[in-house]
Amino acid sequence: MMPRRAGGNDPEQSIYDTAWEVYEIAGCMLIAENPPSLTIDQDGQFGLYGGRNRFTGTLDAAKGEFSMPGNFAGTKMACPEEREKLEQDTIKALSAAVGYVTNGANLALKNAAGATVLRLRKTPELSPRVSKRVGAIIRLVRATINENQRSKFRVDQRR
Repeated sequence: MMPRRAGGNDPEQSIYDTAWEVYEIAGCMLIAENPPSLTIDQDGQFGLYGGRNRFTGTLDAAKGEFSMPGNFAGTKMACPEEREKLEQDTIKALSAAVGYVTNGANLALKNAAGATVLRLRKTPELSPRVSKRVGAIIRLVRATINENQRSKFRVDQRR
């Protein structure tokens, strides 16, 4: 199912083609120099920066409903304990989200009980040039992950 915009065709209420920055996780205000961020394109492809690592996959979001996939690809770089916890908390909140509400430049992801598990705000507009670079980086991460999976498969086949 192809995701549709929340709030009809009003681009101000769309969660797509927007860079979102996390500012609250499970009711706790986040103060971080480089906070987690999420982007979602019109086809539901998402890019997530969790605090150290980058993740990609496809989510389902339509008519205020939100569903992250159970499995998605990502890098796995070591990071300081506090950044790792931030990343884990962000992914946990995203995984618990089943709905969303937009309000101007803010996005609230809600769990099954209706409680807000994650609050995000639109980041400043990127120039088309920077936006293309971000898309290229997401494609590069996907290609690297795919190549690493193929390499691992080839190594496993040799055993």
